Formats: sequence, structure tokens, C-alpha cells
Amino acid sequence: PVYTLPLHLKNFTANQIDCQAVLKWTTETEDNTDYFEVQGAEGGSITYETLARIDAQGSASLIKEYSYTDVSANRSSEPNLYRLKMVDIDGQSTYSPVRSLKLDCSRNSIDVALYPNPATELITIRGSGLSLENNVADVKFYNSEGRLLHQSKVLVEDGKLSYSYDVSSWSAGLYYIKIGANSKSMVRR
Repeated sequence: PVYTLPLHLKNFTANQIDCQAVLKWTTETEDNTDYFEVQGAEGGSITYETLARIDAQGSASLIKEYSYTDVSANRSSEPNLYRLKMVDIDGQSTYSPVRSLKLDCSRNSIDVALYPNPATELITIRGSGLSLENNVADVKFYNSEGRLLHQSKVLVEDGKLSYSYDVSSWSAGLYYIKIGANSKSMVRR
């Protein structure tokens, strides 16, 4: 059976920003909406996996804006597919239209090595190919939900970066590191 939620999805977009997939959506009305499940499929697959759960406003008659950044989006020649599963407080759900996004990061690539992987104490990052005016790169650590955990400014000499960070207080799991400088960026798991 087809179920129509008391929710009006005004728009849902997927765009590339800094070699990441940024998903944004707007609702005009929400009535007893519980949450949005951001789902993605990569490499042309039609098997979707849950990327994040975003709590809804619940009941609202005003325009509400939401967003999610997929820092682990597929960077191959195949597009990333995204959809929203919109869930009501009684558990009924419906899906948004699918959005397709092929990331073009060729102009923004940096060579990066991470070790050890997995890391239990210190993780070391070495990068090259950075062309900087101020010799400083941003290093950001994200959890699997896309939340920023740590950010540092790191000195780059002769286009090379070397940085170590203590991750011993973090629980086992999947984390992402984004290294950015000027218009170049690289994300690694």
C-alpha cells in the first residue's frame, strides 16, 4: 500500500562542494514527522544503505531546512545515488525522489597516506601535492555521521604535510579525514 505522509517536501538537492556530496532539503509543512533517514547507493548500485538519521522538527507549518554532508561519497566514474526515507511518528514512511551526483575531484586531488590503519593510538598523515600561498592546510576528522570531531591547521613545507593525532580516546569505528588547502581537498577513511 502507498502511504502519504502529512509532510510536504518542497525540494531535495545533491550538489558537490569541496569534493563532497552536500544534500539539502526543505519542507513546507510537517505534521507528526519523526525523522529523515538519508540513504545512499554508490557505483550505480541500487542497494541503498543508511548514511544518517536526521531528526525532524515534528510538527511545523513553517519552512524548515535540513542538510547532510556525505564526506565518504564515492569518487569513481559512477554516480552516487541519494534519497530520503521520511518517517512519521507512527512508523509509516515514504521516499523522496532519487538524486544522482557524480563527483569530479580531479582538479582537487592531493596524494595522502594514513597509517596505521586501523589506528588505536596515534594516526599519522602524510600528504603531498599541496600548493599553498600561506603554507597551512586544514586537517579535519569526522565520524561516520559526518560530525566534525577535530580540526587543526598544519604547516606545509615544500608542498608536503606530516601530521600525527592521538585517537586513543575514540571508540572503534569508521572515521574520515579531510585535508584541504586553497581549492584542493582530499577525504580518506
